[in-house]
Amino acid sequence: MNAMMKEPPRAANLSTTLSGFKLTKRHQGLLEAFDRMHEYMKLANKTPPCLRLKRSDFVDINAAVRAQSQGQRNLGQLTYRDLPILSAGE
Repeated sequence: MNAMMKEPPRAANLSTTLSGFKLTKRHQGLLEAFDRMHEYMKLANKTPPCLRLKRSDFVDINAAVRAQSQGQRNLGQLTYRDLPILSAGE
């Protein structure tokens, strides 16, 4: 493979929200379930204090975020719907 055939490096994704990153279908489903719960809680004028994920999901999504941002972001630095993202295993 010569230098002309190499693909240029991709730019790091430096979004500050989780919505700016590409996730697997399974993890998108988790976020959609959280969205439904968030909408239901709004009916009672309540909001959750954070998005809390199972440890395994947190680790998987964190790996995707770190890969897409080339190690410049991690899941603890991001928000989802202006809520912090935490691991239930902590």
